[in-house]
Amino acid sequence: MWKRIATLGRKTSLELRLCSKAIQFRQPLGRVFLHQESIPRLPVPPLDQTLSRFLDTCRPLLSANELNEVEKLAKEFGKSGTELQKLLETRAQEELNWLEEWWLHTAYLDYRLPVVVHSSPGILCPRQKFNSRDDQLDYTARLISGVLDYKKVVDNQNVPIEAMGNNPLCMYQYYQILSACRIPGKKRDSFAVYPPTEKDPPRHIIIICNNAFFKLDVYDKDDNPLTTNQLCEQLRKIFKKSFSVKSPGVGILTSENRNTWGLYYDKLKNLDPENEKNLKLIEKSIATVCFDKAIPFDGRDEFSVGINQMNHGCGSKNNSANRWFDKTLQFIVSEDGQVGLTYEHSSAEGPPIVSILDHALIHARSNKTAPDGSIDGLPEPEVLNFNVNEEIQHGIEEAGKNIDTLISDLSLVGYVFKDFGKEAIKKLKVSPDAFIQVGFQLAYNKIYGRSCATYESASLRKYRHGRTDTIRSCTNASHEFAQAMISSKFSEDVETKRKLLLNAINAHRQYTQWAVGGGGVDRHLLGLKLIAKEHGKNIPDLLMEPSVAETSHWKLSTSQVASKTGCLLGFGPVVPDGYGLCYNPQSNSINFSISSWKTSPETESQRMAESIGSALVECYQLLSSGNVQAKL
Repeated sequence: MWKRIATLGRKTSLELRLCSKAIQFRQPLGRVFLHQESIPRLPVPPLDQTLSRFLDTCRPLLSANELNEVEKLAKEFGKSGTELQKLLETRAQEELNWLEEWWLHTAYLDYRLPVVVHSSPGILCPRQKFNSRDDQLDYTARLISGVLDYKKVVDNQNVPIEAMGNNPLCMYQYYQILSACRIPGKKRDSFAVYPPTEKDPPRHIIIICNNAFFKLDVYDKDDNPLTTNQLCEQLRKIFKKSFSVKSPGVGILTSENRNTWGLYYDKLKNLDPENEKNLKLIEKSIATVCFDKAIPFDGRDEFSVGINQMNHGCGSKNNSANRWFDKTLQFIVSEDGQVGLTYEHSSAEGPPIVSILDHALIHARSNKTAPDGSIDGLPEPEVLNFNVNEEIQHGIEEAGKNIDTLISDLSLVGYVFKDFGKEAIKKLKVSPDAFIQVGFQLAYNKIYGRSCATYESASLRKYRHGRTDTIRSCTNASHEFAQAMISSKFSEDVETKRKLLLNAINAHRQYTQWAVGGGGVDRHLLGLKLIAKEHGKNIPDLLMEPSVAETSHWKLSTSQVASKTGCLLGFGPVVPDGYGLCYNPQSNSINFSISSWKTSPETESQRMAESIGSALVECYQLLSSGNVQAKL
């Protein structure tokens, strides 16, 4: 279940090919994995089914001429694609998950843009009230204690088994987030997990404070986790020492383009054995914890300031160098009470990350620091001193300029919709997720007068090592509804608009069921393209058609990430003229983050937030007799 270095391979369920070497691993004994063998492998959908569903999603997005050409190419591919289909089906029989390795490389390890904003989400948690530095240190100690408490559950392989209906879900991702790190390469990155079963398992976390790095052992000599009092005292030592450390700020290099960072990673490692040791300590650490400086609000709301701080650190003069963006789990505690994390996305989707975050937050809230446990005999926190030369120092300065430029172009806002939440939507007898997604379609149409390609993440965890497929939220039904809502022709026809809304909600639910059941179209089409490349075959004309690419130009990239503690996840847009939309429905409100690029003349995050608010109210009014007004 644990993998060491990931370039995932195509072996049996008890074998992984790691860096071209096959290693055997012991089957874990905890109850969480007892169901794993019963979880089916990811299926390869029938080709004709995928093509039919794909064409349906094209209709609201393409002109009549474009659609005719795509339909012709799809018909041809339905005949000529049988060979690629058979090759893909053979791969599915030979591998634990036919998509896993391809997806890890295509979506993550081969992706060369910075992980910051483009790939790694930030998660903002409810703000804490700190009256003093001691409050910040005390809370951080309790948060770390909560992480260690969760780690015990993971190490014992006793994470509660999740299910979708009667189907148990694959729990693999939960075992890839602690003591895990992405490692840069000049052309392709790798990914490392250091399991508790290895000879020298990780026993430390990395504290980053004032851009300096410290190793903190969090277990005593008898392998007991430190008490919150012991943690607090050790954190106090680190904080005081951080002001005297002359740190070159190497953390900001992790925000660079992956090729550039890969180059400097090698230079840093080869310059001094101490650097190489420090890099390994960071990579092997259970997690990192960042003590941040407060970010000035400058007229912005704390929700928007907080989600930006968690996403990118707010620039080289603030906290962007106080990070190691390659680390899978990076908790952030700011001196003004802003709390959250940023996570590197390669190994897991949002739900496993939010699970450990919720656990740590609830633990920190429920457990007060008791004056127990002496720090006598505990090893001193260790400063990780990095040696840099003139060339690396220049790289650090350039990285600072580049992250500042990236951040200056990003418009990322937080928005709390307070009119109603998921409980009110459920009373309408509709799916909250489908309701919100159709609201997005109406919001976009209200601004632009047309529909756009929309991505929503669909979990494939019903299958072994499943990650995600795409819910294509823009459907014929949602387009018809949104167009009716902005048309004067239907301004007085409430009943027709209500029926169209229900059709759109039902269409979204149907596509969601297809996608989570392995019947989405996007990963299948990707697999057919990649299997053609792998076997030296011509890529089908359908998959090279510009109009087809337009149907996956995700102007709305969306994801629901629910949490028990009211957290909000935020990420950047995936196309230059698009939006990133994340949402967490609460009982009586909905938390949103909306991102766009300022350099795009077409997009504006605040305008989209306002449009979403009014669209949701309009949808609610159609399905209820209530007179709800948007609170913007």
